[in-house]
Amino acid sequence: MAQVKKAAVRDAILDAAFRLFRAHGYAATTITMIAGEAGCSTANVYVYFPSKFRIAFTLYDSWFRARVEALRAHVHALPAPRDRLFAILHALWCEIPRADNGFANCFMEAISTLGPEDSYEPTLLRWAEAQIGALLRDCLPEAELVAPVRLARVALMAFDGFAIGRKLSPDGACDHATIEQMVDLLLPPRPARRQAKASSQA
Repeated sequence: MAQVKKAAVRDAILDAAFRLFRAHGYAATTITMIAGEAGCSTANVYVYFPSKFRIAFTLYDSWFRARVEALRAHVHALPAPRDRLFAILHALWCEIPRADNGFANCFMEAISTLGPEDSYEPTLLRWAEAQIGALLRDCLPEAELVAPVRLARVALMAFDGFAIGRKLSPDGACDHATIEQMVDLLLPPRPARRQAKASSQA
Protein backbone atom coordinates (compact mmCIF):
# COMPACT_ATOMS: atom_id res chain seq x y z
CA MET A 1 0.00 0.00 0.00
CA ALA A 2 1.43 3.37 -1.04
CA GLN A 3 2.18 5.79 1.78
CA VAL A 4 -0.05 8.84 1.85
CA LYS A 5 2.00 12.01 1.51
CA LYS A 6 1.18 14.89 3.81
CA ALA A 7 1.84 18.52 2.93
CA ALA A 8 2.86 19.30 6.51
CA VAL A 9 5.59 16.64 6.48
CA ARG A 10 6.89 17.81 3.11
CA ASP A 11 6.98 21.40 4.35
CA ALA A 12 8.78 20.34 7.52
CA ILE A 13 11.44 18.58 5.45
CA LEU A 14 11.92 21.62 3.22
CA ASP A 15 12.05 24.02 6.17
CA ALA A 16 14.58 21.82 7.96
CA ALA A 17 16.73 21.47 4.85
CA PHE A 18 16.70 25.22 4.23
CA ARG A 19 17.92 25.92 7.76
CA LEU A 20 20.66 23.31 7.49
CA PHE A 21 21.78 24.31 4.00
CA ARG A 22 22.04 27.94 5.09
CA ALA A 23 24.03 27.02 8.19
CA HIS A 24 26.29 24.27 6.84
CA GLY A 25 26.12 24.32 3.05
CA TYR A 26 25.00 21.57 0.72
CA ALA A 27 27.87 19.10 0.98
CA ALA A 28 28.00 19.10 4.79
CA THR A 29 24.25 18.59 5.16
CA THR A 30 23.05 14.99 5.10
CA ILE A 31 19.64 13.40 4.68
CA THR A 32 19.99 12.09 8.23
CA MET A 33 20.49 15.64 9.51
CA ILE A 34 17.48 16.85 7.54
CA ALA A 35 15.32 14.05 8.90
CA GLY A 36 16.37 14.79 12.48
CA GLU A 37 15.72 18.49 12.06
CA ALA A 38 12.33 17.79 10.48
CA GLY A 39 11.33 15.29 13.17
CA CYS A 40 10.86 12.34 10.84
CA SER A 41 12.77 9.26 9.77
CA THR A 42 15.36 9.16 7.00
CA ALA A 43 13.16 6.72 5.11
CA ASN A 44 10.29 9.19 5.34
CA VAL A 45 12.40 11.90 3.69
CA TYR A 46 12.86 9.61 0.68
CA VAL A 47 9.10 9.16 0.44
CA TYR A 48 8.86 12.85 -0.42
CA PHE A 49 12.15 13.47 -2.23
CA PRO A 50 14.27 10.97 -4.18
CA SER A 51 17.57 12.68 -3.31
CA LYS A 52 19.21 15.52 -1.43
CA PHE A 53 19.67 17.31 -4.75
CA ARG A 54 15.93 17.25 -5.37
CA ILE A 55 15.37 18.89 -1.98
CA ALA A 56 17.94 21.58 -2.78
CA PHE A 57 16.48 22.19 -6.23
CA THR A 58 12.93 22.44 -4.89
CA LEU A 59 14.06 25.03 -2.36
CA TYR A 60 16.20 26.97 -4.80
CA ASP A 61 13.55 27.07 -7.50
CA SER A 62 11.01 28.93 -5.36
CA TRP A 63 13.72 30.97 -3.59
CA PHE A 64 15.25 32.27 -6.82
CA ARG A 65 11.95 32.86 -8.58
CA ALA A 66 10.76 35.00 -5.65
CA ARG A 67 13.87 37.14 -5.87
CA VAL A 68 13.57 37.64 -9.60
CA GLU A 69 9.89 38.56 -9.21
CA ALA A 70 10.81 41.08 -6.50
CA LEU A 71 13.54 42.47 -8.75
CA ARG A 72 11.08 42.85 -11.62
CA ALA A 73 8.66 44.82 -9.44
CA HIS A 74 11.49 47.03 -8.16
CA VAL A 75 12.93 47.68 -11.64
CA HIS A 76 9.53 48.58 -13.13
CA ALA A 77 9.17 51.30 -10.50
CA LEU A 78 12.39 53.02 -11.65
CA PRO A 79 11.92 55.60 -14.42
CA ALA A 80 15.48 55.91 -15.78
CA PRO A 81 16.99 53.13 -17.96
CA ARG A 82 20.42 53.52 -16.29
CA ASP A 83 18.85 53.14 -12.84
CA ARG A 84 16.97 50.06 -14.00
CA LEU A 85 20.08 48.49 -15.50
CA PHE A 86 22.11 49.20 -12.35
CA ALA A 87 19.35 47.66 -10.20
CA ILE A 88 19.29 44.48 -12.31
CA LEU A 89 23.05 43.95 -12.17
CA HIS A 90 23.28 44.94 -8.51
CA ALA A 91 20.61 42.43 -7.55
CA LEU A 92 22.16 39.62 -9.61
CA TRP A 93 25.78 40.26 -8.68
CA CYS A 94 25.53 41.65 -5.13
CA GLU A 95 22.21 41.21 -3.38
CA ILE A 96 21.08 37.72 -4.37
CA PRO A 97 24.51 36.08 -3.94
CA ARG A 98 24.59 37.45 -0.36
CA ALA A 99 20.98 36.65 0.55
CA ASP A 100 20.21 34.06 3.23
CA ASN A 101 23.84 33.49 4.13
CA GLY A 102 24.77 32.87 0.52
CA PHE A 103 22.06 30.31 -0.20
CA ALA A 104 22.71 30.64 -3.95
CA ASN A 105 26.17 29.16 -3.36
CA CYS A 106 24.51 26.15 -1.76
CA PHE A 107 22.79 25.40 -5.04
CA MET A 108 26.07 25.84 -6.94
CA GLU A 109 27.48 23.17 -4.62
CA ALA A 110 24.53 20.93 -5.39
CA ILE A 111 24.92 21.31 -9.15
CA SER A 112 28.66 20.60 -8.96
CA THR A 113 28.01 17.28 -7.21
CA LEU A 114 25.21 16.17 -9.50
CA GLY A 115 25.44 12.42 -10.13
CA PRO A 116 24.03 10.23 -12.90
CA GLU A 117 21.14 9.25 -10.64
CA ASP A 118 19.96 12.88 -10.45
CA SER A 119 18.20 14.58 -13.32
CA TYR A 120 18.32 18.32 -13.94
CA GLU A 121 15.81 20.05 -16.15
CA PRO A 122 16.89 23.60 -17.13
CA THR A 123 13.35 24.96 -16.72
CA LEU A 124 14.37 27.45 -14.03
CA LEU A 125 17.37 28.60 -16.04
CA ARG A 126 15.31 29.21 -19.17
CA TRP A 127 12.68 31.06 -17.12
CA ALA A 128 15.36 33.25 -15.53
CA GLU A 129 16.94 34.01 -18.91
CA ALA A 130 13.56 35.07 -20.27
CA GLN A 131 12.73 37.25 -17.26
CA ILE A 132 16.13 38.94 -17.04
CA GLY A 133 16.25 39.28 -20.82
CA ALA A 134 12.94 41.14 -20.80
CA LEU A 135 14.17 43.48 -18.08
CA LEU A 136 17.39 44.17 -19.99
CA ARG A 137 15.48 44.78 -23.22
CA ASP A 138 13.51 47.53 -21.48
CA CYS A 139 16.78 49.16 -20.35
CA LEU A 140 18.66 48.80 -23.62
CA PRO A 141 16.30 49.77 -26.46
CA GLU A 142 19.26 50.44 -28.76
CA ALA A 143 20.95 47.07 -28.17
CA GLU A 144 19.63 45.55 -31.39
CA LEU A 145 22.78 43.63 -32.31
CA VAL A 146 22.68 41.38 -29.25
CA ALA A 147 19.57 39.43 -28.26
CA PRO A 148 18.48 40.32 -24.71
CA VAL A 149 18.39 36.64 -23.76
CA ARG A 150 22.09 36.38 -24.62
CA LEU A 151 22.89 39.33 -22.40
CA ALA A 152 20.77 37.70 -19.71
CA ARG A 153 22.77 34.49 -20.11
CA VAL A 154 26.03 36.38 -19.56
CA ALA A 155 24.58 38.22 -16.55
CA LEU A 156 23.42 34.94 -15.03
CA MET A 157 26.78 33.28 -15.65
CA ALA A 158 28.39 36.17 -13.77
CA PHE A 159 25.79 35.66 -11.03
CA ASP A 160 26.91 32.03 -10.71
CA GLY A 161 30.50 33.21 -10.38
CA PHE A 162 29.70 35.79 -7.72
CA ALA A 163 27.64 33.23 -5.81
CA ILE A 164 30.60 30.84 -5.79
CA GLY A 165 33.01 33.67 -5.03
CA ARG A 166 31.10 34.56 -1.91
CA LYS A 167 32.16 31.26 -0.35
CA LEU A 168 35.78 31.89 -1.27
CA SER A 169 35.56 35.37 0.22
CA PRO A 170 32.55 36.74 2.16
CA ASP A 171 33.29 40.15 0.63
CA GLY A 172 33.78 38.66 -2.82
CA ALA A 173 30.50 39.87 -4.28
CA CYS A 174 30.61 42.50 -6.99
CA ASP A 175 31.12 46.11 -5.94
CA HIS A 176 29.33 49.27 -7.07
CA ALA A 177 32.25 50.52 -9.17
CA THR A 178 32.30 47.35 -11.26
CA ILE A 179 28.56 47.55 -11.84
CA GLU A 180 28.78 51.23 -12.79
CA GLN A 181 31.45 50.36 -15.34
CA MET A 182 29.29 47.61 -16.81
CA VAL A 183 26.34 50.03 -17.00
CA ASP A 184 28.56 52.50 -18.88
CA LEU A 185 29.62 49.77 -21.31
CA LEU A 186 26.06 48.66 -22.00
CA LEU A 187 24.39 52.06 -21.79
CA PRO A 188 26.97 54.83 -22.28
CA PRO A 189 26.19 58.26 -20.81
CA ARG A 190 24.54 60.66 -23.24
CA PRO A 191 27.59 62.90 -23.93
CA ALA A 192 29.66 59.85 -24.89
CA ARG A 193 26.93 58.73 -27.27
CA ARG A 194 26.78 62.12 -28.99
CA GLN A 195 30.58 62.24 -29.26
CA ALA A 196 30.69 58.74 -30.74
CA LYS A 197 27.99 59.63 -33.27
CA ALA A 198 29.80 62.83 -34.28
CA SER A 199 33.08 60.92 -34.71
CA SER A 200 31.40 58.34 -36.95
CA GLN A 201 29.97 61.09 -39.16
CA ALA A 202 33.28 62.93 -39.53
